[in-house]
This record gives sequence, C-alpha cells and structure tokens, in this order.
Amino acid sequence: MSDDKVWINLLEDRNSTSHIYNENLADEVANRIVKYYVDAIGELVDNLEKLM
Repeated sequence: MSDDKVWINLLEDRNSTSHIYNENLADEVANRIVKYYVDAIGELVDNLEKLM
C-alpha cells in the first residue's frame, strides 16, 4: 500500500470509529492498525527524529 493511501485509510478509520460502536468494525480496524499503521507511524517518527 502506498504511503499516501495508508495515511488516508488511517484517517478514515479514525473517523469511522470515533462515534460508531461496532465490534466487527473495531476488529477490522485493529487488524489494519497492526498490519499497516504501526509501521507507517514508526517510519514517521524516524523521519521526524532525523529532522531534529
């Protein structure tokens, strides 16, 4: 998945789960967090540390 698509999906997932309480959706988002978002956030942190 491209970097841009990961961040867009992350924001969409955040928005869709902030006010909807659906266990199936929560499970799907949790899987995406582990599969995609943790690495993207780690890469962001690394890049920001390089700028400091």
